[in-house]
Amino acid sequence: RDATVRRVCVLGVYEGRDVATLSSILRARGTREWRVVGVDRFSSEPCADWPADRRHLSWEDAGFGSAPDLDRARANLSRLGLDEGVTLVKSDGAEFLQRTREVFDFIYLDTSHDYATTVDQIRAAVIRLRPGGWIGGDDYSDEGTWGVRSAVRECFRAVREYPPCIWLARGEDHAGADRAPAARGLHP
Repeated sequence: RDATVRRVCVLGVYEGRDVATLSSILRARGTREWRVVGVDRFSSEPCADWPADRRHLSWEDAGFGSAPDLDRARANLSRLGLDEGVTLVKSDGAEFLQRTREVFDFIYLDTSHDYATTVDQIRAAVIRLRPGGWIGGDDYSDEGTWGVRSAVRECFRAVREYPPCIWLARGEDHAGADRAPAARGLHP
């Protein structure tokens, strides 16, 4: 709903579905000069949230479908006509956020759903948000090897939950927001 959302970062591209959805929303709203940056390892390596007994398997053999592929994600976005304004980056999500100088209005997390990865990405994300920016994600659960719900609740003083699996929080509600550069308006 925030009309000022123009710069979006999506951690976890896989086939491009989340990037396509957010791009189509920005386009449909008539947002000017919007940009979506999609970040994914685009790797066949297992993710940290995989059960220990599946980590030696391929993505398909583990039951997760084909491994993320940069060219396939680009082709999917192009086929949908949703590649304009989109940049896809091959990188670990937290590492990308720590390296980039770019500031975002909204950061969406959808990579490995284990507790440690989620906490690391939230910490990296809050310093890349503009004042008043938002962080959200899906798979809001602690089932099995996941720890998204615990990580989000630990990191934020207030969280909006959209059952069954979506969460959303303001950057300024981060538990360390009083120390984060973005909260003080000190964006590079």
